[in-house]
Amino acid sequence: METPSQQNFSAILASSIHDTKNSVGMVLLTLEEMLGDVNSDGLHCSSVEELAQLQYQTKRVSNNLMQLLALYRIENHSYSLQPQETYLTDFLDDCYALNAPLIESRGFMLELQCDSNLLGYFDTSLVSGVINNAITNAIRYTRSKLLLSCYETDGCIVIELNDDGEGFPDEMLLDKEEGSQSGINFIGGNTGLGIYFARIVAAMHRYNGRQGSLTLHNGGPLGGGLITLTLP
Repeated sequence: METPSQQNFSAILASSIHDTKNSVGMVLLTLEEMLGDVNSDGLHCSSVEELAQLQYQTKRVSNNLMQLLALYRIENHSYSLQPQETYLTDFLDDCYALNAPLIESRGFMLELQCDSNLLGYFDTSLVSGVINNAITNAIRYTRSKLLLSCYETDGCIVIELNDDGEGFPDEMLLDKEEGSQSGINFIGGNTGLGIYFARIVAAMHRYNGRQGSLTLHNGGPLGGGLITLTLP
């Protein structure tokens, strides 16, 4: 049981994360506007590349803060799952729109594949957080192309993100079982937060005795890393 001082600290921490997230969001918006202005002028120089890198790193910080805030609310039972009926084509379009500035600044392509009539029932806010973070991370390792697809199998909705990079390292694939957590890589900067958050979100989605899952593989149509989110 938390002491009053621990409860106060938790509340202050959550509030601080929220404020920091808002500030980082303003920085990210400014960076996107600056890159848009530069690209419209057709300029290419080292400063543009540095600006694009700054945009990418800011996006990562923003995603991490949003995940931490969501996990805090889930852990403290202050977040209730809010599933809603959603056309998956609309959902994928929204994911693309949120990441378009970053994708286009890198000169990459994100292809969408989904049946226009496919419907799902899930918390779009949480699942969007999972997919957007996956896209941001994939941009770090892909060569030129990402494939975001969705289909139905065995009564479940499956959302997959595939890149054309070198794939996941062995240690991540060995840690792909549900509920497992990898250690912190201080050299590579991998805390495992994104995978942990994704697995929590997947497990929160339950229906008829089944619950969602997240798996990591290598291969797929593009031959690189393949993230599969399955929702009942």
